[in-house]
Amino acid sequence: MLYTRFLDGAIEPSLISVLSHSKAVRCEDVARQTDVKAKYKLWVPQSESNTVRSMLNTCN
Repeated sequence: MLYTRFLDGAIEPSLISVLSHSKAVRCEDVARQTDVKAKYKLWVPQSESNTVRSMLNTCN
C-alpha cells in the first residue's frame, strides 16, 4: 500500500491505493476526494495529482 507523509509527520494511505476496482465507483471516489482536497485547500503530492488527472480523463 502506498502512503502519503505530511509535513507534521502524519501518514495516511495514498488515495490511489484505496480505490475500488470498479471504474464507475473509482471515478466517483476520485472526483469526491478531489473536491474535498480543493475545498479545504489540502496539499496534494505531484505524483498523486498526475495520477488523479489521468484517472479523471478516463471518466465520462
